[in-house]
Amino acid sequence: MTYQFRKDNRTEKEFKQDIKKRAWKQVELMELFHKEMKRLCVNFDYHDNGVDNTGHVIKSSPTMGNADYQASFLNRPFIDLEIKATPVLTKASFKKHSLKSCIKNGYTILLFINSKFPPAPADPDELYWAILNKDHIQQIHDLPTDYYITKKFGGKPSVQVKPLFSKFEQMDIPIRQFNQDYGDIPKELRQL
Repeated sequence: MTYQFRKDNRTEKEFKQDIKKRAWKQVELMELFHKEMKRLCVNFDYHDNGVDNTGHVIKSSPTMGNADYQASFLNRPFIDLEIKATPVLTKASFKKHSLKSCIKNGYTILLFINSKFPPAPADPDELYWAILNKDHIQQIHDLPTDYYITKKFGGKPSVQVKPLFSKFEQMDIPIRQFNQDYGDIPKELRQL
């Protein structure tokens, strides 16, 4: 993935600001998720696998295109984990090329729902998460909807899932709320 493709129609300044905000949000969400896994007594380990996740713009790197993190759940082998976040409860948007990349490379998506717009911090009592395996990602990619183009996603074709909770229920994708008790380790974590 080239620098120009990533930057798309944004100015250098806009691109730098977006990278910084998104990297900060991603680190914040992963720290909250790590605490949530501890609370659920799930052995969880992770490390950066992307470019660097510090918020600096990197124009080229051998790791560009890698999943954001490598993660291990329940002492199992590490998997490639791509982080996605939607700041609202009602919908989630995914870039078409990103979904294709996740399918092709076998990445798992950790989706944070109601993460708030940066720089507002996420509120763990209002935050949700979902694990999307390759079958889920394929279902989202294949939704019978027209892809749309928006400046928000740099003019890249995107798909929007809404209403989010009912669509995910139809696709058998569990959505979990932070700080809730489930009685047992959520099944989607045992399947990773």
